[in-house]
Amino acid sequence: MYENIFEEIKPLSINLLGNFQIIDGNRNELSANFTPITMQLFLLILMATIKNGKGIPSPELRKILWFDKDEDSARNNRNVNIAKLRAFLKDFTEVKVINREGYWTIEIGKTVFCDYERVCILMKILKTGVPFNKKLLSELVDIALKGTLLPHIQQQEWLEPYQTDYTNMLIESLIAFSKRDEVKTDLILLLKMADAILLHDNIDEDAIQLKCHALFHAGRKNQALQSFNKFTADYKYLLAADHQLKFEELIK
Repeated sequence: MYENIFEEIKPLSINLLGNFQIIDGNRNELSANFTPITMQLFLLILMATIKNGKGIPSPELRKILWFDKDEDSARNNRNVNIAKLRAFLKDFTEVKVINREGYWTIEIGKTVFCDYERVCILMKILKTGVPFNKKLLSELVDIALKGTLLPHIQQQEWLEPYQTDYTNMLIESLIAFSKRDEVKTDLILLLKMADAILLHDNIDEDAIQLKCHALFHAGRKNQALQSFNKFTADYKYLLAADHQLKFEELIK
């Protein structure tokens, strides 16, 4: 439908959108070596570090990962798995697990790319930046199109708030950016923005309006109608109700 210029797998990268991957400088995927508990431990520390800049304290790790163990046993399990995690990352010297002032932190070198972190940074820049930078918006959208946040890490209550916050922040930001004069006339960018939103919510009414409008005015009228019909079917299936949108209104 359109060319996504974002390179899927980059050396020195931590990818949390779509498939979870850690790629070292030789393009080796390190995440395949993780055990389920070390993967959770890594993600818990990383997500907290990105969110607050400090990481996560030991009591919080115990509460989430070793809630059924006493303090000594929880500490032993934590230390063993921290050691395993550091061993997995020993050749990826740009990523370190450290303890600083009571917080476990993932320290990432400046040469390491993290897709989720980059999207969060770009959203903040675009919301406050003057003048508005459409090039940064294009970068944000290309990265966001990789997928949702850690979709294959399932049944983890601690992760759900991160996923919900990311989805809400991304959708709200892209809808707001789509209304800017610099963006309204860029049909390819609008289409990408719509698809990024629909990855998270396939019955988002603002997104289908953007998509139908962009496709129709790009001369792809049949695809616009097909997208609208799919949206209608998905809406009916999920909500057991009919939406109130009219195709003719969306393409004006």
